[in-house]
Amino acid sequence: MNVLWITKRPIAAGERIYNIKATSGTWMEPTLLEMEKHSEIKLSVATVANISAPDYMEEDGVAYYFLPKGKKAIYNYRSEKNFESWKRIIEKTSPDIIMIWGTEYAHGLCALRAAGKIPSVIMIQGIIDTVAKNYLGGMTREEISGSFTVRNLIKRDTLYKQQEFYRGKALFEREMIALSGNVIIENEWAKCHCEELYDGCRTYFCPQNIDACFLGKEWKWEECEKHTVFCSAPGYPIKGLHNLLRALALVRKKYPDVKLYVPGMPDPFSQNSFSDRLKRQSYTKFLMRLIDGLGLRENICFEGRLDSEQMADRMRKTNVFVVPSCIENISTTLREAMAVGTPCIASYVGGIPEVVTSGENGFLYRFEEYPQLAGCIVKLFSDKELAEKFSRAAKPQITELVDVSKSAVRMIEIYKEIILKQQ
Repeated sequence: MNVLWITKRPIAAGERIYNIKATSGTWMEPTLLEMEKHSEIKLSVATVANISAPDYMEEDGVAYYFLPKGKKAIYNYRSEKNFESWKRIIEKTSPDIIMIWGTEYAHGLCALRAAGKIPSVIMIQGIIDTVAKNYLGGMTREEISGSFTVRNLIKRDTLYKQQEFYRGKALFEREMIALSGNVIIENEWAKCHCEELYDGCRTYFCPQNIDACFLGKEWKWEECEKHTVFCSAPGYPIKGLHNLLRALALVRKKYPDVKLYVPGMPDPFSQNSFSDRLKRQSYTKFLMRLIDGLGLRENICFEGRLDSEQMADRMRKTNVFVVPSCIENISTTLREAMAVGTPCIASYVGGIPEVVTSGENGFLYRFEEYPQLAGCIVKLFSDKELAEKFSRAAKPQITELVDVSKSAVRMIEIYKEIILKQQ
């Protein structure tokens, strides 16, 4: 069976040749390595990269194709040239089925348009329609207007404009799902939203994998740094760092030494050059003002970009892990922390309640209820038995869920079922 993957970025050999330090989509490579063990599968991988001309390489029997990404924020999926480029890759690989990893990037739509009647399936990673609707993460008009930057004036990318950007991506997401008609999901929440986006959508369940390094780490109460919190990367308002900061200010009343480690973001307070200020995003400015307003500057460590090994090590050393998002599909970072055994707290959104049972393997709270989040953090700081209970319950559950050998077999079964249905 010839299988063509369309990924959002170069992975595996492509990741190494282009020297990409991946901070998202890290579940793709473990799946690829497992797929290589199945002799019935001939795998090709195609994506876009910051290159000027198409490129190709082969490693361990896998063919890798790379097309120029282009300079626009959204890939030009209407371009005849891009359409023809994808058509050539599809002709070269002669796939029995095409799998698109996510709906977030428009080159996947271009590939689907070029695929014609070839069967396809989309692995749902996040649902952009829900991101667009919830993008501002509960920020008020006053907070948004107070975060206006010089960059907003030059690039016209206010938080409202950023939300519009995601609304545009949600339109091609809807077309992608309609063109394929097949999606791989991990929870009932995603199933319901995909069926809302396209009424005839067929859904198939298969969990995504996580990097093995998380399964190899083990959190222990005696070894973790007490009164510390680690969170998912903030990025944009939807990830809810602002509400976690408000909770942290409440926690600090009982634990003045509390420390929050924030991945994926350099320390904005150390970036004070004229150039830095010109580039500063609205949400970053808002966070800086909030941190200073709450007097939290000494309680926060900005970690910058971390690879999987660094993330796993930080999780192992941290007292509590928090996902404060206002919407999530499944939160890979949450599953990674649970695999390490770090006691977890997450907002009751999206597919998260299908993984976390509050009081059993973690805590759940409503996104806007940051006082409750603070209370959950305090409980886990003070209760060794409860923290260890969450750790013991979470680690084996996630280890079973993300068994890469089982998910690869399941994925192949899905491919065969789709191909058979469309013959």
